[in-house]
Amino acid sequence: MSDMTKYDLPAELTVTADGPLRVVTFNRPDDLNAVNKNLHWALANVWRQLAADLEAKVVILTGAGRAFSAGGDLDWITSFLDDRAAGDESLREGAQIIEEVLRFPLPVIAAVNGPAVGIGCSLALASDLIIASRSAYFLMAFVNIGLGLDGGASHSLVARVGHARAFEIGYLGERITADTALRLSRFFSMSEGFWMNLQDRYDREIARVELGDILPSIKPLADTPISAQGRVAI
Repeated sequence: MSDMTKYDLPAELTVTADGPLRVVTFNRPDDLNAVNKNLHWALANVWRQLAADLEAKVVILTGAGRAFSAGGDLDWITSFLDDRAAGDESLREGAQIIEEVLRFPLPVIAAVNGPAVGIGCSLALASDLIIASRSAYFLMAFVNIGLGLDGGASHSLVARVGHARAFEIGYLGERITADTALRLSRFFSMSEGFWMNLQDRYDREIARVELGDILPSIKPLADTPISAQGRVAI
């Protein structure tokens, strides 16, 4: 896999290429990929750059190190107490992030390699497919710091698991393990064709996320025709 030089992004977010695949990686491993100002900006601006990459067919979203993303960087977030304008800008930028993901014309796969917390969980939910390692967990941590759901989760979580279960997950603020998430009716969305490409290499309960192993299995998806709406035609 080689680094793409045409992407104009800070070091906190990287894009690498393997043929038609583009791997977008949260790159703050020492901070469990917590989203700071630079990473937040990058997440708002990477999607149009990906859409302009005519060789890209599938995007994989993952985290460097042992976490997918620990959510918002609290040092950055608490700085808004003294800078209301910056806080307002972060809200606008946060809305842009989710809108860009939802409008993105290619399939987005969240390869959840560890904790997916707060905005990290919201980004996974906004993806088309979720594949998680056994060590992964999902946590809507907003209620634990006195906030409502963010990152479009009030919609995407309901769409995946239904209203009652979404309320429980969102307002109890408890961890959802990968095994539990898989048992929830729509938490993991996999097309039949995509699953058939995986089933010979991964057990039937949880698909492990190790990119060196998973990329060959995802490659067939990159050759799948794209519908007029831009999503996978299945």
